[in-house]
Amino acid sequence: MGCMRSREERFGWLQLSPTEQRNVIRLCRQRMIRKIRAERALAAENKSGEQTPPQGELF
Repeated sequence: MGCMRSREERFGWLQLSPTEQRNVIRLCRQRMIRKIRAERALAAENKSGEQTPPQGELF
């Protein structure tokens, strides 16, 4: 899953002030929630939609 920080956030972490670090953590939580919601929506869509065989559609 990862820490949800961007490359810039990871590389510059030690140069950030504690306030900026807390803001990055807040952003990471928002990103994680957004990702989980998108995954759940996709799973629900796949569950309710027509099931395709593992090999995919041939015709």
